[in-house]
Amino acid sequence: MKLRLAVGIVLSVTLSGCGALQPMNPTEFRQVVGGSSLGTVETFEAARPYQQVVETLRKKSNECLAVATSSSGPVFQGNMTMTETTRSAYKPSLSVADGQTELAVQVDFGPHTTIGKKPEGGFYILVADAAPAGASATKVTIYRGSMGRAKEIGAAVRGWATGASLDCPNLSS
Repeated sequence: MKLRLAVGIVLSVTLSGCGALQPMNPTEFRQVVGGSSLGTVETFEAARPYQQVVETLRKKSNECLAVATSSSGPVFQGNMTMTETTRSAYKPSLSVADGQTELAVQVDFGPHTTIGKKPEGGFYILVADAAPAGASATKVTIYRGSMGRAKEIGAAVRGWATGASLDCPNLSS
């Protein structure tokens, strides 16, 4: 768990140019991920009507991504080993405007030391955009980090959008 937390914080700092430009909103996150080798941008067309995709994203993001997880593990404090419990609070937000849908997922690791300012709600780890692509199709673009839970969440969002899977990603381990 500590390794996962450390990787998440390092990824956030790396994606933000060593803390100089921590993405503070979905627009900044898209720009940073699109220009980074540690980010992934995936665009595909889902063979489902836009409204159906939006309703699935709304339902599944609230059901699967509005969660808090915790885990405990040993950490070294000098020459002693102590058990530390860490908490991750995931926060999805879905907005629909002018035929465009945006799903942003943030995670808050709690009161850990970070370089730069932390966005309200936590660090952005994924942003997905959906737009109509005709009467029975939807264009989806997923921006995410290439490590950690962002990869699993991205796969789940793809499954939800295409209708291939309605499974929730495993965020607890």
